[in-house]
Amino acid sequence: MIGGDYVYFTTLEGKLGVLKLATGASVSTKMIDTTIKSSPAISNGRLYFGSDDGIFYALEKGDASPELGVDPLE
Repeated sequence: MIGGDYVYFTTLEGKLGVLKLATGASVSTKMIDTTIKSSPAISNGRLYFGSDDGIFYALEKGDASPELGVDPLE
């Protein structure tokens, strides 16, 4: 998923990552304790994705230097 100057991605191993669009350099990564099979989506400045643990996650998407902090929605 492209958002601004960044590419956001998820993996089956539970990794959520951010790369610089122009260079492909890693900006940030976050691991969660479950498989992620969904692609991320961006809306209203937040990044959303679901995981195999049944939790739908949301995090703030930054434009300068995104910092990943995964919080389950309840």
